[in-house]
Amino acid sequence: MTAYIDAYDLPARMDGMRVLDVGCANGFWAIEFERRGADEVVAVDVPTWLAKDWSPAYAREYLANRSQAERDSIDQLSLRAAFELVVETLGKGRVRREEITVYDIDPHRLGTFDFVFCASMLMHVRDPVLALHRLRAACHNDGELVLSISSPGMLQTAGDAPIAKFAGAADQCNFWQMSPACLRDMLTCCDFELIGAGSHFVLADLPTDQTTSLLARAGTAVDARAIPGSGEFRDPHYVCHARPTRPG
Repeated sequence: MTAYIDAYDLPARMDGMRVLDVGCANGFWAIEFERRGADEVVAVDVPTWLAKDWSPAYAREYLANRSQAERDSIDQLSLRAAFELVVETLGKGRVRREEITVYDIDPHRLGTFDFVFCASMLMHVRDPVLALHRLRAACHNDGELVLSISSPGMLQTAGDAPIAKFAGAADQCNFWQMSPACLRDMLTCCDFELIGAGSHFVLADLPTDQTTSLLARAGTAVDARAIPGSGEFRDPHYVCHARPTRPG
C-alpha cells in the first residue's frame, strides 16, 4: 500500500488524535497513523472469517466442510497473524485491535475519534448505509472521515447519477461498487458533508518482477509466483474526505 499513501491526502502529523482504522487487515494503515504521531489507533476488523458478510450458501458450506480446528487456524492465519507481526515489529505500543464487525462499532464501547479511516471496505458489506451510520456515531463532531471505494470506469463517469452496481457472488464477500455521486449522497444521508471533490486512483497489485525484488530485499523465502494475481489486479477507486454535518 506504500504506493497509495499520497492518494489519501493524510495529515502530515496526527499528534493528539484518536484514530479509528476500519477494516485494518494487516495493520499497514494503523502503523502509518501511529508513525504520524497519533496518540491512539484502534484497528477494527472482523473476529472470524465467517463473520464477514458471506452469502448463506457459502456460510453453510464453510461450516459443513471444516472442523473447529480448521476454522480456528483460518482465523489466525488470515485475520490475525500478519497484523500481530506488523504491530510487534513496527509498532510503538499505541495501536490496539478490536475484533468486531463494522456494524458493531459503538461509541459506548470504543469512544469517539478525531479521525476515522475506511479504505476499500464498503464493497465488502451488504449494508453500506448502516456501516456509514456506525462510522458517523464513532466520529467526533469535529472529526474527519477518510473513505475510499471501488468505483470502476462506467461508475466514475456517471456524473451526478447516484448509481450502485451489485458485484456480489455466492462465494465472495463483495457486494457493492458505486459512483462517486452515490457515495456523496450516502454520506449526506448519514450526516456527513464532503470536504472537496475527492480524487481517483487505481489500486493494483505489483507485477511479479517488482514483487520478487521487494521480497528479495526483505529477505523472505516467499516466491512471488506463489502470490495469486500478481500484476493482474486493477481496481479504480474514488477517495474522499468528509466531516460530520454540524446542526444549524
